[in-house]
Amino acid sequence: MKHLIIIATTLLSFVSNALQVNSEIIDIEEGIDYSNIVQNSYYKDINNFLDQFEGTWVYNNAGVYFKIVLEKIVKKNSGYFFYDTLEGEYQYTVNGNDLVNTFSNPALISAIRTPILLKSNWKPLCPDCSPQNRRVDLILAERSRNLSGGIILRRITVNGKPALQGSVSKGGVATYDPENPPAYFTTSIPEQDFLFIKQ
Repeated sequence: MKHLIIIATTLLSFVSNALQVNSEIIDIEEGIDYSNIVQNSYYKDINNFLDQFEGTWVYNNAGVYFKIVLEKIVKKNSGYFFYDTLEGEYQYTVNGNDLVNTFSNPALISAIRTPILLKSNWKPLCPDCSPQNRRVDLILAERSRNLSGGIILRRITVNGKPALQGSVSKGGVATYDPENPPAYFTTSIPEQDFLFIKQ
C-alpha cells in the first residue's frame, strides 16, 4: 500500500510538471496570433490594463441611455489556449424605448467581448493618449439582429470621476443571398462617440 501511494504521488508530480512546461505565458499586448498558437499557452494581461475597464458605465444624454457592464475574466479556457479578456452586456435606449437590451436575455456568449489592446500609435491613432495608455477594441454583438459592430473604449477622468470615451462603429452584413436577404443590414446603435461615467 505504501508503494502505491509513493507511485501515485510521483505520477501526479510528473503530470503537474509536464502541464506547467507546456503552458507558455505570453503578454496579451502582443495579440493572439491564431496561426501560431502553442497549445495550453496563456495570453495574460501582465500589466493589468484590462482592470481599468471593469465596472458599470452609463451614458445618459438627450433621451439616449447607453449602459455597459464589463467584467475581466482571468485565464478563460478557449479549449486550446487560455487568455484574459473582458466580457459584458449592454442596454441602448432612445426616449425610453429599448432598442437593444442584452441584460434581459443573456446568452452563452457575452454581447461585449474579445478585447484587443490598442497602443496610442495604433489605428485609430490617439494623439491625446500617453504611450503608457491602452484602449480596448471590443465586439458589440446585437443578437436580435444577428449582427456585430465594434466599440473602442479609452479610460479618462471627467470632473474627478472615472469615465470611458467610447467610439461605436456600426456592423453590417458582409455578404448575403439576394433571394433571401437578412431582416437587418446594420446594428441599432449609430456610429458616434459616447462619454460613459462609472456608476
